This record gives sequence, C-alpha cells and structure tokens, in this order.
Amino acid sequence: MKKSGEIANRVLIVSQTFPPASGIGGRRWAKFAKYLKKNGYEVEVIAAQLPSAEEQSWMRDVEGIKQHHYRHRYPDILSKIPNSLYQKLRYRLALTRAMFKADGTPYDRAVFDEIAFLEVLESRLNIFKPQTLIITSPPVNLVFYAAKIRDRYPEVKFIADFRDPWLDGDHYGYANLRPKALEAEKAKEDFIVSQFDEIVSPWPLVVEGFSSRYPDSSSSFDLLAHGWDRDDIIGKAKPKIEVDIIYGGNLYKGFEPLLAYLARYAHEKNIKIEIYARSEIPQEILDSQGNFKVRKAIPVSDFFARVRQSKQLIFLIPERLKDGFPTKLLEFAATGKGILAVGYSGTLSDLIVKKGLGSFVALDRLDEDFENARKTLSKLSPDRKWIKDHEMSRVTEDLLKIIKELNTAGGSEE
Repeated sequence: MKKSGEIANRVLIVSQTFPPASGIGGRRWAKFAKYLKKNGYEVEVIAAQLPSAEEQSWMRDVEGIKQHHYRHRYPDILSKIPNSLYQKLRYRLALTRAMFKADGTPYDRAVFDEIAFLEVLESRLNIFKPQTLIITSPPVNLVFYAAKIRDRYPEVKFIADFRDPWLDGDHYGYANLRPKALEAEKAKEDFIVSQFDEIVSPWPLVVEGFSSRYPDSSSSFDLLAHGWDRDDIIGKAKPKIEVDIIYGGNLYKGFEPLLAYLARYAHEKNIKIEIYARSEIPQEILDSQGNFKVRKAIPVSDFFARVRQSKQLIFLIPERLKDGFPTKLLEFAATGKGILAVGYSGTLSDLIVKKGLGSFVALDRLDEDFENARKTLSKLSPDRKWIKDHEMSRVTEDLLKIIKELNTAGGSEE
C-alpha cells in the first residue's frame, strides 16, 4: 500500500528489442533503464526472445537489470528484402499468413505474439508489482494487447511510448492499408488512448497528431525526447585528427549516388572519408581503399573514438524520416563536430540548420551544393544549451517528472 504522496519507484519496461538482441529499437529504453536505475528506481524489462547480436553495443547500459522474454513468432523473411525466387515465395506465403492473422497491418511484428506476451506481462505485473508500466512501440500491438488487460491493474500507471509515427506517418505500411485494415488500426488507437494514463513520443508530429485527434485528452500526451549519453560520446584524451569526414549508421536505399559522389570527392580533394555501415554492403564497396573507405559497423564506443579523430560528420536524412528526431542527431551534435546533413528537406534538416549544428544538402544537388555546405561548417555557432538539455541524464528528469506526477495524482492511498 502506498501512502498519500509517496513517490513510486518500481518500473516495468516493455521493449520488443532490447540488448543483447540487435536492433536500434532497443537503444532508447536501454538508456532510460540505465538512468532510471541510477536514480534509485527498481527496473525490470520484458522483451522478445531474439538472437543475441555479435556486437553488443549497449550491454553495459543494462547490466544488473533483470529481463524476461516471451516467445516471438513473426517470420524473419518479412524483415528482409527477398532476392531469390525461393525467398520471394517464402515472403509471399509469410505475408499471406500475417494478413490472415492481422486485422490491421500485417507488418506489425507482434501480430503472432499476444498470448505469449500477455502471459509474461501479467506474471511480472503480479509478481514484480510495478507502480509504472512503460511499453514502447513499434510494434503497436504490444501496446494494444496491454490495453486489453488494463482494467485488471488499476493501481498501475500505464505509459505508451511511440518511438515512430503510427497513424501520423507512412511507416510499417499504414499509408497503404486497405480501408478495413486502417479502420482496425484507428479502433486500436481509440482503445489505447482510453486505457493508457499517458502517451509520449520523441516526435512532435506524433504528440501533435494525438492532441488534434483527442483534444479532450490532450493533457495526457507529452514529448519525451531522445537523449545522448555522455558515457558513449565524451573522450578524455585529446585526439589526433586523422579523418576529414566520417559517417556511421544505415546506408539507406536510394543513397547510392552519395557513395559514388564521396568516392570521387575524396580523390579530387585529396581528403580522407570513412563510412561505417550497418546495412548490407556489396563486397566491391567494402574493398574500397585509399582516401575513401567503407567498412562494416564497429562497436559504438569504437566509432565515437574514431569520430573524435575526425573533422566533420555526415548525417543521412531519408525521405520517411525527414520530419523525425533521431537519437543519432543528438549524439552527433554532442561531439562538437560540424554536421553535413544529406538527403530530404523537412523539419529535421530545418532543425539542424536552426540550431547551428550543421548545413544541409539535398541528395539531388550534391555536385552543386556539397562543397559550399562543407565550407560553411567553420562558421557554425551550435546551440550548446539545446545540446546539453538533451543529455540522457537531463531527459530522464522529464521521464521521472511524468512518472511522479502520475503516481502522486490525487494523493490518496492505493
């Protein structure tokens, strides 16, 4: 029993992907888990049973945090681009099965996991007895499944975190759904809003979308930004500069012209450019030598050590993320290096320029604008207060404020 005004300090986090599993989706809540623990909170995590990654970048963040796993049954083939005829047949069969199972999008990766997930979730709600449950999406169905059992746990505060747009964007096939499937997703949203105490997102677009669709519940929608972790970014020794331009992350489809341009640019300007890519890379590109080098991704700590030995950073903005707000931008900004943003213009490119973090070049104007954009980096005046306000310890304060306000509202015994 909590006494009047007592601050709750036990949090159960649900994140389908979580270290040591691979995937960027687990990083946000691995970081929050780390800093919640630093603030004296008891934290447990529920995640899907997924293979461990070879490069376990964020395992140190979650040391000492107990994890519980549920059986995950989404077909691996639907997470890939099929190449061979055999793969295409497998993909089509798996998609047909997912479409038959799903009432909404078949690309939600929890579509087959309801029974297994709820079994683990209810077990931890009953045994761990958290004051706060936080579920991060995608996949949205994890939030929806939890909403179904909400009335059984009135003493627990339910928070949903939408890392990516849902009905506000075209991610995960929402923009191309059949009318009946779209109505099913809208019905899920209505139900989630009615059952959850708070909905947060790092995307202003998402918070604004919820607020406009549910004006009577607008006080329950909040921005919870991404953050950068000082332990990852800041080095102690003064580095020796060895690289002119560096990039690390996904090489999104459609950015092949940038690679060709950078290879030529490195040769013509006699500068060193290094690319560390998570996506699959053709062997002939991996074998690149001389001033332009493309390599497979390296551990996060090693990459940022290399960043400290570089002059400037490249930051890619694919079209589907042009209005987003990714963690990587904060991490790159925290290094103090000038950022060359390349891709599609939107609120993200505007933010980079407005905050003095870097300059922007449209993907189809590399020859015309890249050189001049690079020259302007020396004249930047980055908004250092904005960068500091997004340090992970500071952003966790915003999360703690939400948790404390939910758990002290009303001031009555529970």
